[in-house]
Amino acid sequence: MTMKQALARVIKKYVMSEEMPFEARVWNLTAICAVAAIALATVVSCLLMPMTALDIALLVSLGLFITTVVGSYSKLKKYETGAVILFGAVGCVFMPALHFTSGGVDSGMTVYAVMVVVFTFLVIPGKKCAVMVILQLAVVCACLLVEYLHPEFVNHVLVTRKMVLTDYAQAIILVSVSIGTAIKFQFLFYAREKKKAEDASRTKSEFLATMSHEIRTPLNAIIGLSEIELQRELPGDTYPNMEKIYNSGVSLLNIINDILDISKIETGNLELTPVRYDTSTLLNDVVQLNIVRIGSRPIEFKLHIDPAIPSALHGDDMRVRQILNNLLSNAFKYTKRGRVTLRVGWKPDNGGATLVFIVSDTGIGIRMADMAKLFSKYTQLDAKANRQIEGTGLGLSITKRLVQMMGGVISVESVYNQGSTFTVKIPQTIVDESPIGEGAAKGLEAFKLTEGRGGKRIARAYMPYGKVLVVDDVPTNLDVTRGLLLPYGLKTDCVSSGPEAISLIRGGARYDLILMDHMMPVMDGMEAARVIREDIGSDYARTVPIVALTANAVSGSEEMFLSRGFNGFISKPIDIMALDAVLNRWVRDRQSEETLRQAADERPAQRGAGKPASVLSGLSAGGADIRAGIERFGDAGSYMKALQSYARYTPDLIEKLERVSRESLRDYAVTVHGIKGASYGIFANGVGDMAGALEAAAAEGRYEDVIEGNGPLIEEIERLITDLSPLTRQEPDAEKSLLASPDTALLQLALDACRRFDTAALEDVLAELESSDYENGGDIVGWLREQTDNLEYDAMAERLAELL
Repeated sequence: MTMKQALARVIKKYVMSEEMPFEARVWNLTAICAVAAIALATVVSCLLMPMTALDIALLVSLGLFITTVVGSYSKLKKYETGAVILFGAVGCVFMPALHFTSGGVDSGMTVYAVMVVVFTFLVIPGKKCAVMVILQLAVVCACLLVEYLHPEFVNHVLVTRKMVLTDYAQAIILVSVSIGTAIKFQFLFYAREKKKAEDASRTKSEFLATMSHEIRTPLNAIIGLSEIELQRELPGDTYPNMEKIYNSGVSLLNIINDILDISKIETGNLELTPVRYDTSTLLNDVVQLNIVRIGSRPIEFKLHIDPAIPSALHGDDMRVRQILNNLLSNAFKYTKRGRVTLRVGWKPDNGGATLVFIVSDTGIGIRMADMAKLFSKYTQLDAKANRQIEGTGLGLSITKRLVQMMGGVISVESVYNQGSTFTVKIPQTIVDESPIGEGAAKGLEAFKLTEGRGGKRIARAYMPYGKVLVVDDVPTNLDVTRGLLLPYGLKTDCVSSGPEAISLIRGGARYDLILMDHMMPVMDGMEAARVIREDIGSDYARTVPIVALTANAVSGSEEMFLSRGFNGFISKPIDIMALDAVLNRWVRDRQSEETLRQAADERPAQRGAGKPASVLSGLSAGGADIRAGIERFGDAGSYMKALQSYARYTPDLIEKLERVSRESLRDYAVTVHGIKGASYGIFANGVGDMAGALEAAAAEGRYEDVIEGNGPLIEEIERLITDLSPLTRQEPDAEKSLLASPDTALLQLALDACRRFDTAALEDVLAELESSDYENGGDIVGWLREQTDNLEYDAMAERLAELL
């Protein structure tokens, strides 16, 4: 082994090893540089100039001392103690001795003394470093003073000017290289540690986002279902218990949101999303949410709204709500009795508007000593007195960062035991200068702008003018999405791959919106979106709204999709609120007022769930939450179609699961990804969780884990399909009357329903038609049923029109 290889091996083992603690690597690096400098100095000095036996003995002793101290204290892992002993002895014992034996100021020992001081700075932390450096410098100065007063104490071995210059030259070179090497490696250490910290922070953010998804799935059910129950007549003490469940769920959701927000802020991933918003609606939502925080406490909630505030503004309304909710939440939490007041005003500002929010309370207030810590993360002031106050200590920190991101300012005034006042000023852009008016302001102040509890139900806009393309490789996912779109009256086309979507767009098909699955075999959604945007070449292809559907939404997903040609994303299972917002933004809001009025006039009356509801109520599907599914889809008929689709198409996917091999893990991951999304889509969350775990195992190449979990997954899917089998079996034809042909009046009603895309009305007509057998023309009834299951409204309307 060459000297170069040996040195590289030592550096790799004792300096660059990631397994060693950071301080151990710095310690070893310093020792190696020091020993190397001493060894080279000894060799060079012996070759170029005379050295006494005492000099050589001192240098050899110094090398052995350094090696012994480094080795001993490295084993004990007491690096700081070892450094103090090492540099104390070297700077205060060996260096003074060598100073007098090697020529004093006529030698390079003063340069080596500088090296010892610099290495002390590099290795010893805190006050010990200051003490050691002062002591070393005092010793050096003492040596120089002694030499000045008693030059006879110095052994002048360097008798010529050439020897002196040579000794200084070799000392400067060796010390410069040693110090430079140590500093260079320390910069490398710090760069690696910084990257590790950044990677850890990014991993933490992704983990938090993933855990948030896992927690939100059951939490959404807790909050949503408890709120639905609270709208009903409940017996005895059930109502207060249900209200406690609801409030606890909301509190937990707020904690999760705070943790995610501060994680995004720390990693720089939190971005503002400015949109047009209605000012009075924003204020009403904030007021209605915070009224319930009062509970039974003796607190008066007062509002003062400036009626001259512009009625429509442009900004990130979600973050404005968050700021107000955080401030009001704190005010109510820390006020046991008295008053909480919200004042809302505005000031014109260079063509825009600066919103001014003032939140004051008569609560416990803030001590002057705590004011500096008020906006710190993870801090709850006066923890002993406030130990029963819930919260993460993140709210005010997040609030301040959000205000600053919007270009605003936040200030606070407080008197301990008397209360606090927070003032927030946020610049916004004016969209509609007309004021909200006295009526809206008074209604807000009286808490009566809107009546009743909001609930999770949404008033879906009727959009028969809109056309949407859904792209997903899993048939059940297509049916789930199509079922969620049904209440909107949209014309919906579905394809199962990216190339099919590209072919439609290239062929001239036009859609108001494309909902594109992110992860598909052959060509994923990213590549399909890129081809549509870049390769087709038309203005329509470059601008058509494309929104991603993904079951793998993590922190930073939105930025990733926006940079790849998407206009946004919706995470799976599809949240109806998110879907509604996307449809409103990209379909409804792009229509003229006349089109919207005409659609509202044409909207069919709502019908009951009818037969599907009765079938589902008697269904026992242990793997699917039937009640949650009906609530999410909005009606039993749409949800039943999704369940039927799952039972019909999933067996084909089981066959793919059974063919898994080590070489096909990638395809397997795509298949279980589809099963995961489809299962979550019908609220079969147990199967979805199992599929998600196997997807992760396949993606990481853990073949043994895939084999171990594949069998149980198939068994669960088959059990679920068996439970859903009543939905796919034909009902007996007992007691059917025999007619000559289908009633033309019923067929006309079916035609009208197809033209209105009214699934409920069409189901009623088909139920009537299927209650009889026919001597002639009965095939049209079976054909209509088949087309209804596939939602082929245009094809049905065309054939019925020809028949009638």
